[in-house]
Amino acid sequence: MWQDGYLEGKIAKKRIEEAIKYCKKLGFAGYSDWRLPTVDEVKEIYKIRDDFGVVSDSCYWTSSKKSSNFLVFDFYDGYDFEGEPNYSYSIRCVR
Repeated sequence: MWQDGYLEGKIAKKRIEEAIKYCKKLGFAGYSDWRLPTVDEVKEIYKIRDDFGVVSDSCYWTSSKKSSNFLVFDFYDGYDFEGEPNYSYSIRCVR
C-alpha cells in the first residue's frame, strides 16, 4: 500500500533522516506502520506511473543504500543515484 501523494495538498520533501522519521510517524488511511520504499518498490511504481495516480517527475528517497548513502529514484528519467543526505527529496511512504 502506498501513501497518497498529496497530503495537505503537496508532496513532502525532506532530508533523509527527516524522511525516515516522517514515514515512521505517519498515520494515514488507518495505518501507522509506514516506511520509505526500497528502490525496487519505487521502480515498480515507475513502470505503472501513468496508471498509478499522482507521481511527479521529481526525485524520491528510498530505503535502499549503496555504500553508506541512501538511493534516490528520479521519476523524470527512471534512474536511481546516491542521494546527498542534506538535500531534500520527495517522499512517498509505503507499508
